[in-house]
Amino acid sequence: MRNMISYLLLCAIAALMPFIKMPERKSFVPCDFAGWPAEFEGRALQPVPLAERDRRFAEGFPGRVAAFTDGHRQILMRWIASPTRKLHPAVDCFRGSGYTVRDQRLRRNDQGRAWGVFTATKDGLALTVSEQIHDDLGQTWSDVSAWYWSAFSSAGPWWSVTIVESE
Repeated sequence: MRNMISYLLLCAIAALMPFIKMPERKSFVPCDFAGWPAEFEGRALQPVPLAERDRRFAEGFPGRVAAFTDGHRQILMRWIASPTRKLHPAVDCFRGSGYTVRDQRLRRNDQGRAWGVFTATKDGLALTVSEQIHDDLGQTWSDVSAWYWSAFSSAGPWWSVTIVESE
């Protein structure tokens, strides 16, 4: 009988939970945007117009989005002011655009920072795509999911960098 009463009490509490006002979670104050870098990995960056899909993505994004070229590669940079689910992995975007994705792996750059890397193929065109998220304190994440959960306990802003180059 005691177990039944405990069970019914828990059910009643669970039924009332949607009506209980919970304290608001700490909100993230957006940081001031200092501007886009003039160079990346020692190469000068030239701005290029955002593709239509990137412009749509930027609507409502808690930060800024810009595209660049360094003369050899396409580079999409996203400055992120607060943790968000609107930051999607590049692999999902390429799959959604009809690319076949293979060879997902990690690569370390000269500073030992990890990048997520994959090959995207469509209509005979093979692209190597590298992706990394980092903050100004030197923390890096090679995938969006790992960044998202740790972003709640770290200070932003963060930078997402996606590099696309022909194989």
